[in-house]
Amino acid sequence: MKYVLALLVSLASLSANAALITSNTTFFTTTGASFSTSASVATNLNTNAFINYVIKGDYSQSATENFRFFIDGILIADWSAQTPGLSVTDNSGTIDHTIVGTINLSDALWSSFITDGILNISWQNGSGVNYSPDGGEDFVSYEIFASASSVTMPASAPNAIYLLLCSMGLLAVRGFKKRS
Repeated sequence: MKYVLALLVSLASLSANAALITSNTTFFTTTGASFSTSASVATNLNTNAFINYVIKGDYSQSATENFRFFIDGILIADWSAQTPGLSVTDNSGTIDHTIVGTINLSDALWSSFITDGILNISWQNGSGVNYSPDGGEDFVSYEIFASASSVTMPASAPNAIYLLLCSMGLLAVRGFKKRS
């Protein structure tokens, strides 16, 4: 039974889990703040990419009070407190909001970003996003995750697993007969 359990655990470990590629939290105290950095990424982490964001600041109603996020110069997010589908908390009337959201990237788009193994990441607050101490410090925080492609089993793999299970069963029966 221990062998079967070990086999099942090892097969379960073949499934991919999302790996943290990079994350950053930047506090800002200026109007229209921006940020840019580069991060390395393993090119085998090529599927199920997503970005989690938490941004806090003056992302209110005007067209210039927005947050824009880019990877390799391509606009990924353009958010304000009015963007549908996001979780928005009003911290101080119309001048301070906390916005939380996730963006899922298509595998094709993500693959185009990671071909060189480097992500060029930047964000820009709109010119109307000014610092306000109301509601606490203003910041932009993000985390980028992706998974490795799932491992495909060759057609002969089920036969090999069956043979392995039969062998383990035979060994178990032999061990049982020796004890009797």
